[in-house]
Amino acid sequence: MTNEASRIFGNPVIIVDAGYKLLAMCQAPIPSRPDIEQQRNLGYILDSNIESMKKSNLYELTRMALIPYYSRDPETNDCWITAFVYVHVIEFAQVSVMELDRNLQILILNSYNFFVSWFR
Repeated sequence: MTNEASRIFGNPVIIVDAGYKLLAMCQAPIPSRPDIEQQRNLGYILDSNIESMKKSNLYELTRMALIPYYSRDPETNDCWITAFVYVHVIEFAQVSVMELDRNLQILILNSYNFFVSWFR
């Protein structure tokens, strides 16, 4: 599913559970981010990346937005769209699309909301 979403968005897709365990990730490598490749091999998000997300208040800002949230990581300068997946009102997972090969701002609402709805 993440490979098909990556094909549609033209960018890498990563799905992580609430405990920062990697649930799914597109197969295409991300050479510009060896840390993400390390996460793929380990099966969980690195502490340094968790700290970066916390430092930038990514989760709080995403929750407040109530829609997929477009942000720029201040440490790497990478742009992401992030949304939460809820199951019975419980925050179950985070779906993120990295802006790597294709501008995401064009796709934010329509395509991403459709993709996230697959998990509901």
